[in-house]
Amino acid sequence: MSVSVAEPHATGLRGALAALRRTFAPADHLALWTLTLDGAVAGALMREGSSYRLDLFDAKAQAEDLVAGAGDIATLEEALSRRLGGAARLHATAA
Repeated sequence: MSVSVAEPHATGLRGALAALRRTFAPADHLALWTLTLDGAVAGALMREGSSYRLDLFDAKAQAEDLVAGAGDIATLEEALSRRLGGAARLHATAA
């Protein structure tokens, strides 16, 4: 998954700084996104090097397989939305 793609919903100085941090961070750098589903926090996505881990608060929901197949953040959001049945969005946070 490409983490150098700026998220379209990140706005302002905070979003710009998060995009720069993702673009220039070394490959082994930690990255963290919160996952919202229809506006409510539903989990988190963490990257450490080339490994990704998706943690969902709903233990019944399964979506880990979508992370490996996604090419970028927008594709992953679309796949998560279909799988989880709502509008899924990933929000970059400082890691």
